[in-house]
Amino acid sequence: MKMDWQRLALALLGWLLVDQAASAAPNVVVSVKPIHSLVAAVMGDLGAPVLLVDNNASPHTFSLRPSDAEALQNADLVVYVGPDLEAFLVRPLASLAQNADILELDRAPGLSLLPVNERILAEFGEGDDDHDGAYDMHLWLDPENAGTIAAAVATELEKLDPENVQVYEANLADLRSRLNELTADLKTELLEKGSGRPIVYHDAFHYFERAFGVQSVGAVTLNPEIATSAAHLSELTAIVKANGADCVFVEPQFEPRLAELLAAEGGIATIEADPLGSQFPAGTGQYEQLLRSLADAFVACQHAE
Repeated sequence: MKMDWQRLALALLGWLLVDQAASAAPNVVVSVKPIHSLVAAVMGDLGAPVLLVDNNASPHTFSLRPSDAEALQNADLVVYVGPDLEAFLVRPLASLAQNADILELDRAPGLSLLPVNERILAEFGEGDDDHDGAYDMHLWLDPENAGTIAAAVATELEKLDPENVQVYEANLADLRSRLNELTADLKTELLEKGSGRPIVYHDAFHYFERAFGVQSVGAVTLNPEIATSAAHLSELTAIVKANGADCVFVEPQFEPRLAELLAAEGGIATIEADPLGSQFPAGTGQYEQLLRSLADAFVACQHAE
């Protein structure tokens, strides 16, 4: 009986220590789901980051809710990609998150940034001069970048919470190991099953294409906030035929009518490919589910009828 009480006391002490660690963990706010997943993995059991852009919302068109404003006011750390992706955050960061550390990932040391896709720019009649210095902000779709992002997050958390440095480092090492396994698995899958050549909805897959050796052949729109002209849709139909496009990717954040019209005109299928992974629940597993879904979309494009 005495031993049972000792075990109970130790269990209670353990629960109290976990509770104290969780309550002492920094308040972290993250803009989009894939980044939130990486942050959640680094934080582990110490705390849960707050996600702003959830469900089928798009960072291109998102508006803050009162609960989001409150989260920013209480934040110790805000993690976002950069003003070129989350323009909605620029003013709130200055007015609401004055006491928070801000981690802008497009400036993270060691991160690989890709310029906007020149082939797709040319498709829309826009040259380098029109987008001088512009980068593709969907930088999380390269798993090497994901590891760099996680390391930058760990560094910030360790500054804010030095008592848990070892926990953050262990979580980071585990995440990097899983990212390496994921990368190897997806490369093997795409090599064995093949990958189609999609018309993407907008130029959001550049990093994924480079990381995994796949390629899109056009885009429905250069900017998802601006409607595509009928003239461009006509040009895309020609691109479908000339380049042997196998499918059209649609994204759940945007109206699919134009993509569906293009697919019908070109006699090819539409396949959902979401660079945010909105369909997957937020949390540590979301990033892996996102990349697997994109690999599956490229494979499905290859075999679409």
